[in-house]
Amino acid sequence: MTVFQTLFQQPGPATKVFLAGFGKLPAEPEHISKLGEFSSDLIEVRDALYSEGIQRLWPEWDALQLESRCAFDHWLIQLKPECTVIGRIVESSDSARRGIATFTVLAGFPAGALPQVLGLTSTHLDDFARRCTTLPTLAVVQAAFANQQGVLGSLLESGASASDTLFVSPEQRAAFFDNAGMDSEGVAMSRLLYKVKSSWLPFAPLRSGKAPATQELGVAYRLPVAPNQVTAAVLLWEEFVAALVHRDVPRTYIIPAHDNWLDIVIGKVQGRHFAGLQKNRTACVLETEGTYESAPDFPPELKELARSAMAAWRRGDSLSAVLLPKAEHRGIAPETKSKAAIQPAHLGDPQSLKASPSNARLYQTLALVLGTAMVALSGWWFFQELPARREVAQKFAQAWQAGQAAEQAGNWTNALASYQEASRWKKDDPQGLAKIREVTPKAQSQVAQAEEAAKRSREAAQKFAQAWQAGQAAEQAGNWTNALASYQEASRWKKDDPQGLAKIREVTPKANTQSREQSSSALAAKATDPNSGDAVQIADLDRQLKSLLDTFSLDSKSKGVRATQIPPVGKAPKNIDEDEYLDIISKLQNSYKANGSLDNDRKSDLKRLSDKIRRWSLGLD
Repeated sequence: MTVFQTLFQQPGPATKVFLAGFGKLPAEPEHISKLGEFSSDLIEVRDALYSEGIQRLWPEWDALQLESRCAFDHWLIQLKPECTVIGRIVESSDSARRGIATFTVLAGFPAGALPQVLGLTSTHLDDFARRCTTLPTLAVVQAAFANQQGVLGSLLESGASASDTLFVSPEQRAAFFDNAGMDSEGVAMSRLLYKVKSSWLPFAPLRSGKAPATQELGVAYRLPVAPNQVTAAVLLWEEFVAALVHRDVPRTYIIPAHDNWLDIVIGKVQGRHFAGLQKNRTACVLETEGTYESAPDFPPELKELARSAMAAWRRGDSLSAVLLPKAEHRGIAPETKSKAAIQPAHLGDPQSLKASPSNARLYQTLALVLGTAMVALSGWWFFQELPARREVAQKFAQAWQAGQAAEQAGNWTNALASYQEASRWKKDDPQGLAKIREVTPKAQSQVAQAEEAAKRSREAAQKFAQAWQAGQAAEQAGNWTNALASYQEASRWKKDDPQGLAKIREVTPKANTQSREQSSSALAAKATDPNSGDAVQIADLDRQLKSLLDTFSLDSKSKGVRATQIPPVGKAPKNIDEDEYLDIISKLQNSYKANGSLDNDRKSDLKRLSDKIRRWSLGLD
């Protein structure tokens, strides 16, 4: 490594990716202000969008007519000198389902090529934001954030192929100008130029080309786009903005995912700038639709300038050459001196320094002084750099230890995030790269398992709710047997639910009583129906039982048996066969059971008859 490389090498990660979220989720009952990892830029966006914007704008939105409102389904793209922020705003709710709310995911990237960042991350962010609104617990959401942050970091560091980088295609450019209301005559463009000529002036480059020092609040406009072309719309309007606004001035694009407009804020963004999140084109008109031509200060030459700008923009040419006056007209003095003309004359020709001994001694002295200064400067820089190097080593060690602790605990998503953090501090460390390769499939598997568990949990909750509702309906109808079956089904989906177990204990005795009553009623109906095959069989069994009872001088307790008419029978002989009679009684009992007619009275008759026969056979009765 050369001295200059040592002097100007900067420690620490060069491409840190931040991923953060906030809003409401079905997994939690209240607002969530911090998920994932925030940078200072993401905190600034969150405060403006959520704390100062969405949470304070609800009364204004509630006053809108339904036909003037639009859904929460937006992209947010903020460009700043130090970073690029891409956000996804989706509709969500809390666990109590208290109306419509929002959930936002923000990703912070190092400042770089906007097309590449959009191409690499937009699909991932869209899928991830929607997936967060389906996860069952906050712990699962937090694990998903840790894993997704690592995925985005890997995507950015991998340097995706050109196919992953977005550029505006000729078809997209043509669709924009054909469908966005940007007429070729330049009427819409002239209106827009009239609006921005003064409002964007504080954000224009200075005559020196430097960024303006203004701290003025941002200016918001609503502009037309072609529907369903979020990335192309941002890239095309950025061509226009870049021609009039210094590249270091922040600009924020707020774009509905499927509508035909966007809101742009030039300068510092505030909560009020997000009022358009719930306002469609009925409630907030486009700047290109205002009839500013009738204004007394509308320059006649502006239409010609607008036509030229539209023609260049359609072709994809630079708008700066059309919209900005030439350098000398902006007060920039032409450069009159060449580099050679400003070379210090007293140094003379370096070759002449070597021509004479005095000059040679001067040259040697100068070289010695410069060499000594360089050595001293290198030593000074080394000691100045020590704290920074020490901090890098400390950050690496902390991240590595956190990864090992998470790995030992089996938390592979946290382990991956920690090892990726360690690798950012030591980019080429082979041990760190090997750990990332080792842990990545385990982390992905863990996230997949968590999502599968979440899916099963949602299905179980749905089944529980259905069974519980069926139980309540049956209970209200007085059908206790069905109510018990439904509550038992609900308890199978939530085994330890105290409410379900209490309901089962409450309903069980009522269901048992109702079941006995239904059984008795069914038996009575069978026995009294002359057309029923069961009734004929029961009557035949009752005749046999009646005959035996009469033989042993016993009265029946069963109404059905007492009502049976049979011829008189004699007394049982003294030398009866006990086993033969008991066998007949056993067969009678089994037959009654088979057709469901063995009620308590018949059971009592059969028992008394068995006892009588045993005593008779012993000569005791």
